[in-house]
Amino acid sequence: MSIKKKLQNLSLQGLAEGLKNKITGDMEDIAKQRAEICRLCPHSVVEPIEELRVKDNKIPSITNKMCDLCGCALPYLLRQTKKACKAGKW
Repeated sequence: MSIKKKLQNLSLQGLAEGLKNKITGDMEDIAKQRAEICRLCPHSVVEPIEELRVKDNKIPSITNKMCDLCGCALPYLLRQTKKACKAGKW
């Protein structure tokens, strides 16, 4: 997915909330539940743009992963409430 396509799909409120929650530890239980779902999803892929990869020390299985449906980094996507899974899994 190109950077242009990522920007078109970007939810700034969701990104901000996900980043804040990743830092503060809010929503960790929900993020872990979602990560288990995403871990088995074929749309969970390694972010191809190295500079956009996000390390996740709390949930290592989503480190460097993104959703190829929406282009969001999983460490942020799974910790927010503004955007639902595009595949309808959560």
